Amino acid sequence: MRHINELVQKESTFLVLLTTVLLTLPLPYAFGTAALVLWLAVSLYSLRFHKMEWNNQWWIPILFYAVIVLSLIWSVNFKQSLRGLERQLGFVLLPIAFIAMPKLKKASLLKVFYASSLGMAGYGLVFIIMALFRFLSGNSPEVFFYHELVSPFSLNAIYVSVWVSFALVFLVFKTQRNKKNILAIFVLGLFLLMLASKIIIAITVFILLLGAIRYFSRKKLIASGIIGLLAVLLLWFTNNPIKNRFSVEINDSNISEVLNCEKFGPVYYWTGTTLRIFQARIFWEMLQEDSIFWKGYGINASQDKIEAKHKEHDLYKGFYNYNFHNQYLQAFAEVGIISFVFTVLLLLVPFTGYIKTKELLFLAFFIIMASVFLTESYLWRQRGIFHFFTLFGLLVLLKEQLVRETEN
Repeated sequence: MRHINELVQKESTFLVLLTTVLLTLPLPYAFGTAALVLWLAVSLYSLRFHKMEWNNQWWIPILFYAVIVLSLIWSVNFKQSLRGLERQLGFVLLPIAFIAMPKLKKASLLKVFYASSLGMAGYGLVFIIMALFRFLSGNSPEVFFYHELVSPFSLNAIYVSVWVSFALVFLVFKTQRNKKNILAIFVLGLFLLMLASKIIIAITVFILLLGAIRYFSRKKLIASGIIGLLAVLLLWFTNNPIKNRFSVEINDSNISEVLNCEKFGPVYYWTGTTLRIFQARIFWEMLQEDSIFWKGYGINASQDKIEAKHKEHDLYKGFYNYNFHNQYLQAFAEVGIISFVFTVLLLLVPFTGYIKTKELLFLAFFIIMASVFLTESYLWRQRGIFHFFTLFGLLVLLKEQLVRETEN
């Protein structure tokens, strides 16, 4: 018992637990759940030896979940809403784990970011090697790109791109240049390109540019610019899936037609952009027809309504199980305007953290998450919840440390 008591008082214990939560993201759901339960249990037990640390920013996800629970009262599909409550439990459990655990030093927080970033590079290397073996076994070159690249683990390429993007930014600007870190940066950069998520690639380049202007010397900035330009030219003047995905979105997205056409037919050609714009269109139609502005349909209760709209506009049947693919609209449609407000408030926490500390990690997290919320219902999926609130909590703690440093 004495050894257990000593273990739960060590800072390194929570460093390992937090890193484990982040590194189980690509694994089957049971691993992530087990990691969270273990971390939560150890954090609660550790309260025997220290006072609980409360930060008012934790009110946002906790009250968000309270509103989600209230939506059971008016839900149009009570059974589905009960399932939604179970899925969103991370809104409360992750904050409790952070609140209950001992205070971590700035160095420990950065070690969590570092270890998880290296781990993500390790996953990238594994996926690239697996794709190579699949290709050599007779599969098409498509195994190297987008969803196919991470299909052995049944992952979504956009979600993985989000994890990789933040890890890449951290390693580029917050670590020393040694062989291990340079290799990890190279692997993450290559992995991100192969994942071929257009919006994540674009915003990552934007964040890297901002960071380079701020942190790099003139000589290093020029060298980085030349390398970046050569990479862009290589992608532009060669035939590759990354270029093709950007070209399709630019050339084949008929936005006006998607906003006005009443019947599309099962063979209508959709791009990622037009499909998401259509989802925004039917959200607006629901808002007008069903008066969901204040309360929404209830947590996890919008899918039948989406399917009905798809049938009304004669979409391909394979799209019937698609959600809004937009966190802002998903929250609004299911829990009303207050849910939309809470979603925005969650993003304002890292943004205000950047305003107060000028630390690039806060700005990077804000830009990445605000962008992916436009294309995915990120907080309506377990991996999204675990990733978002773990980094959210780490940044809340880092902000406290940085503000304290400036005051001293």
